[in-house]
Amino acid sequence: MNILVVGNGRHAKRRVVPALKKISTISTIDILDRKATNESIKLTEKIKIINTEYPYRNSKKYDLVIICSYPTVHIDNFENLKDKGVRFIIEKPISNDFEFMTSNKFKKIYLESKILESLPFFHHPFWTFINNTVRNHNFEFLESKFTIPNKFDKNDFRLNKDLGGSAILDNGIYPISCINALLNINIDNLIEKKITYDHKLKIDISGNATLGTDSVKKIKIEWGFGHEYQNYIKLKSKKLELYIPFFFSKPEKFIPKVFINNSEEISFRNIDQFRKLYSLALNDHKNSALYNSYSSIYNRYYLMKRLLDD
Repeated sequence: MNILVVGNGRHAKRRVVPALKKISTISTIDILDRKATNESIKLTEKIKIINTEYPYRNSKKYDLVIICSYPTVHIDNFENLKDKGVRFIIEKPISNDFEFMTSNKFKKIYLESKILESLPFFHHPFWTFINNTVRNHNFEFLESKFTIPNKFDKNDFRLNKDLGGSAILDNGIYPISCINALLNINIDNLIEKKITYDHKLKIDISGNATLGTDSVKKIKIEWGFGHEYQNYIKLKSKKLELYIPFFFSKPEKFIPKVFINNSEEISFRNIDQFRKLYSLALNDHKNSALYNSYSSIYNRYYLMKRLLDD
């Protein structure tokens, strides 16, 4: 199988390519780098760096195209390469244009191509566990946070509005997509919100929201830059409390654990959730995962859009 990775930044080097290298059925990995001057640079027998002209001058077709460039060009990349690939995964966010993501134009693109949004936490055993647990218990409270310190280089795209910088699209999308898939949350469930903007950068840098449903009375989520690192989901009922650290993103050599009532724990086998996502995409290009249905994608982008609205 042949793979094309669009973008050669930190995320591609740290997460995407290492996960692909673990999949034995992959024959070649071409990494498209817009800064590359040569048409093709062979790094190993399996991996090559290619420039932006290479895919069009070559008849090669790709079984999977993974787009992990800047958010503002994700859809342009897809449109330019849609005839070169069988399946497409687009790194979150699919686009930073909320109007486009909630439009019929995107719906048409999605229904014709079945784009997968890269949210690998849905492919980790944590998700199966929490999904089953919520359906079998009556929880009264859910809390989820994904906040990170602002230790970015000044040129980091996450701080650049023109490249798609946005806290809600960078890490807010994780708890938002989680509660949307877990509890079918939408804007009608919103009780209160607070969004903080950096007016110099012209981007949102943090936020929190409180929501509620008939099944879970209080749901609190928080995200943003410039905070203590937090990455968890917590659920409480009168008799049961669950705490899952590193729910969305996992460190290397991580032992996944669920803590029950502050003491007992369940351990899971450590897996590469990126590798799991890519393997599923390669074996089932019509992946029907709930989080990747059109309605689920629409709902999370519409909710993010409304959260940012004044």
